[in-house]
This record gives sequence, structure tokens and C-alpha cells, in this order.
Amino acid sequence: SDRQFALAVNNYAAIVLVPPLAAAVSAIAPAVHLDFRPSGTLDIADRLDRGDLDLALGNMEVPGERFSTAPLLEDEFVVVMRRGHPAGRRALSAAALAALRHLEISSSDEDVGFVDRWLAERGMARRIVLRAPYLAAAPILVQSDLVATLSRRIAQEFVRSHPVQLRKPPYESAHVRTAMLWHRRLDRHPAHRWLRDVVMSVSKSL
Repeated sequence: SDRQFALAVNNYAAIVLVPPLAAAVSAIAPAVHLDFRPSGTLDIADRLDRGDLDLALGNMEVPGERFSTAPLLEDEFVVVMRRGHPAGRRALSAAALAALRHLEISSSDEDVGFVDRWLAERGMARRIVLRAPYLAAAPILVQSDLVATLSRRIAQEFVRSHPVQLRKPPYESAHVRTAMLWHRRLDRHPAHRWLRDVVMSVSKSL
């Protein structure tokens, strides 16, 4: 098949799911063309209704009964810092976490407000000194003593490509849930079912 599929992906899916999904499709069906589009600026429901998108991958809410959804991944948060960071040699306490200088990810739709609420209950607060998108996060962490709160799988991707480390936080982490969303009219479409099966298989391997 030389079919083209258009998929909307949020930042998490772009970093965690897109590379292995692209590799899997290339190996199984090398003539299939995948068009990954950033979901942040798209009206997902409208694009799925019009057939401009085949799938959306992310943590979006189901926008109506005319859509189907399936869970893919669940992830927790960790603290990420450069290798050799002074805070990397000891367990992180609430006070130690509050004393650090934090990088906040501006291009994320993940809610890390639970960290601030947890610290506020203890009379503390994060010191957010910089905001930057995911694209700049790892290089910033490598060249500074800033730390960032990131989902575990994204942190692991950063560890593979940059000299950073992840640390277990002192709080009970909230979870990031990623699902795929599509229009119900495609439930039984053979090519679409094949694509969804590949996405599900790749997700189970992560």
C-alpha cells in the first residue's frame, strides 16, 4: 500500500511515540506515507470530522460520541537535571526541591501544578526562573544547574541523547495519559484498523 495517513500529535507523542511508530511502519509497509502534524494549533475534532486527520495522539478529551478512543500510555513525572548536578548526590526532599532553580516547559500541555500544590501544603514554592519549549529543554539543563519536571519517558529520551539524569521526586506523582482518537466512521475501515493496530503494538513495546 502507498496510502498516506495524517496524524496529529502533541509534544509528548512527538518525542515518545513518533520515532518508534515511524520505524515500525517503515519496516512493515515501506510505501506508506505518514504525515505527523503538531496538534497544538489544530481543531482536532473539526479535522477528524472533515477527514483531514486519520488519528490524533495525545492527552486530549474525547470531543463527542462520534469519536472513538483507545488508551496507549500512562506515565509519571520525574525531576531531570544535568549529570554532575550538585543535587544529584542526595535524595530530594521537599526543601531541597524548593531550593532548586526550575525550568518550566512552555510547549507542554501537561499539568504539573500538583507539584506546586504539594510544596504549598508544606509552606514552600518552586523557584521558576526560566520558561522554554521542549526543543530547548535538554540543552538548557545540560548547560546550567536548572532542573525540570518531565514525564518519565520524555526524560528517558533526553538521557539517551544528552548528559542528563533523572531523579525520583519526593512527592506522589500525578500521571500523564496518552490515547489515540479517531472518527467512528473509520472503526471498521481495514487500512485504518491496520494503522491503529500498529500504534497499539508500538505503545505496548514502550
